[in-house]
Amino acid sequence: MRIPYAKSRMAVATGLLMLGSVASAQQLEEVIVTAQKKAENLQDVPISVSALQGERIQDASIPNMAAIADYVPNLHIAEASVNTNIYMRGIGSGNNRAFEQSVGMYIDGVYMGRGRQYRAGFLDLERVEVLRGPQGTLFGKNTVAGAINITTASPDIGGEVEGEINASFEENGGEIYEGFVQGSLSDTVAVRLAARYRETDGYIDNKFLNKKEGATEESGVRLTVAWQPSDTIDVNFKYSNLQRDRTGANSATWNYLTPAERDANVPNRSSFADSAYAVTDMFYPELNEISKQDFTTYKDNNLGTDGSTVGISFKEDGYDDTIQNFALSANFEFDSGTLTSVTGYSDYEIFDDVDVDWLPLQFIARADQHEYYQVSQEFRFTSDSDGPFNYTVGAYYDENELDMRGVVTIDTNFDGLFPLFVARANGLPDAAAPLMPQNLLDPLTGGAYSANQVSRNNEFVQGSESWAVFAQASYDISDSLSLT
Repeated sequence: MRIPYAKSRMAVATGLLMLGSVASAQQLEEVIVTAQKKAENLQDVPISVSALQGERIQDASIPNMAAIADYVPNLHIAEASVNTNIYMRGIGSGNNRAFEQSVGMYIDGVYMGRGRQYRAGFLDLERVEVLRGPQGTLFGKNTVAGAINITTASPDIGGEVEGEINASFEENGGEIYEGFVQGSLSDTVAVRLAARYRETDGYIDNKFLNKKEGATEESGVRLTVAWQPSDTIDVNFKYSNLQRDRTGANSATWNYLTPAERDANVPNRSSFADSAYAVTDMFYPELNEISKQDFTTYKDNNLGTDGSTVGISFKEDGYDDTIQNFALSANFEFDSGTLTSVTGYSDYEIFDDVDVDWLPLQFIARADQHEYYQVSQEFRFTSDSDGPFNYTVGAYYDENELDMRGVVTIDTNFDGLFPLFVARANGLPDAAAPLMPQNLLDPLTGGAYSANQVSRNNEFVQGSESWAVFAQASYDISDSLSLT
């Protein structure tokens, strides 16, 4: 049983630093990484690398990539309402969901370039390596800012049946349960099955709905099969299925402008913005003070004025993610080196609903559905490292397609508040509301547009193919100097 995550992080980080200092001083610990696509001592790798072992990640209850950024200098990963923001040394691809990331992520050698793939929770890891700076030769693709190389755990061929179960508890009602079981089916085949479940109550207090926001539920399972028919051949197959759901918003409005601030900061605002401000000022004047409170929001999340009925979009603010990953790697040992084949497949399906007006009004909502797949193949030959001259050569192919369908809906009736607003603004009783214009577009268009809700539908399909050949060589001039 572990201590709560939020309270243990500082102590664990201090412990890691102390452990690193002791290991460096006494030369007791050797950290092996694959930052150059081969197993090397971290101290021998001429790259800025931060490495975290799987046991340390589990002991610190680090749940995902956003949390691991707290332990790695120069790395920023944060879940935004639209996409995931990923930056290394301040460089990233921004918030466009169609872009591949400047910081590439690799899971068991398979490239994962989409920001939404970063949201999956950690499951049964062996280690995580964070490489800073361009890695365009051995990692390829769009790794102009850096690369995150994730290696998941594999079973030991010939080992006995064993397993482990862990439980962690966090602030905000967080619970994590994870474990694995592994064993050998024969002298040449071993399997490992890992599973994980996590849930939280959310960390943002929604004063409008009187409940916590950003509640998440995650589950994942991974099957690994290792096959070693001879001393010179080993094959590893991995299948992962990861699901993540969030209910409610994961961020809050921190500054609601007063009338004077609007004129100073947004002088050219639209009639729509003016109307939203005016209706909010009349019915929800408390928003100004609430928006100044930390981790507090005041919005309807597509649930309308009653706070319980979805009257715009398809569902409450939140998302559903399902991600599948397949990885098949094979190593063939020769006298001169090792031939490696890595075949990868990944897909995800995402449903997003966002209350994009950030107000306690039923006004603007966006709903998206994303479907994505990618197939990749890499062949790589790495020479034997006994001599002074060593090299790696290879070829890579990647094909992917992203299909995004979405709708943006505007409720010009403000869920019944607009005619009531017009009545009160003209000094009339609330009973006169049915006689007033029923939607914002009616007076703006002179009665030519009478719809209470309008929408814009969009569809975007993007497909791409990438291929590359690459090579890297190094020569040891002396025991302390090499040329790459």
